Amino acid sequence: MLEQSLVELNSAFLAPAEAQISPVTSRPTNDWQHSLRNVLTLLAAGNLQAIEQTEAMVHNIPRQWQSHFAQFCQAVDCLDFPSASVLGDELLNLAQEN
Repeated sequence: MLEQSLVELNSAFLAPAEAQISPVTSRPTNDWQHSLRNVLTLLAAGNLQAIEQTEAMVHNIPRQWQSHFAQFCQAVDCLDFPSASVLGDELLNLAQEN
């Protein structure tokens, strides 16, 4: 329930231009994974650009990974970069197993 609330909150606070962008479903699965790897690199460097990059990924995450991604987003938003890194790595591993 908390995870769904986080997803809804992230959606509610997008800028109007971003809110009009439809979810991308035709992109290959590895695009969001590539973006997540880039965010993990930023997190490892303590770079606050990780926050913006994470927000940009919200609509690109496949439905089956959205609850995991919501936990990742929460850690990033709370500036808990070590936890976010662990959650991001777990998400990549889960996605690669499927």
